[in-house]
Amino acid sequence: MILTQPDCELWTCDYLRAHIRDVPGLQVDNRTPDDYDGSCPLIVVNDIPGPLIRNIGWDWTLGVTVRGWTKQNSKPCKDLARRVHALLTADPDIALADGSPFCVPSSSSGPTPVGGDQLTCRYYMTIDYVVRGVPETND
Repeated sequence: MILTQPDCELWTCDYLRAHIRDVPGLQVDNRTPDDYDGSCPLIVVNDIPGPLIRNIGWDWTLGVTVRGWTKQNSKPCKDLARRVHALLTADPDIALADGSPFCVPSSSSGPTPVGGDQLTCRYYMTIDYVVRGVPETND
């Protein structure tokens, strides 16, 4: 049997969109839009694949950036980042969600404020998982 890596970015973006509906203007994607100006909140999810484990799955890390508001008004951004972290580390909820590629969250870091000279507030976090491989079918 051949296993391929799941599309964790796509699944996670869809999961966050479905679970965070009360933040006006929220965008969730796997990259920052070229024209992003900080006028709306943005969650960016990135895959950081790790090694294959016993031919059944992978060690996997998600890197998640939450942006928006201003550095002078950082509380809404920090609150959203904490909420994202809570959703993505909810055990066993994340593993039992429909179509989830995640077996279990194993560790996390953040959310941590990101410095720089941008005017918008930013928080970054990583969450480590074991993910299930997707069986390839020979049709």
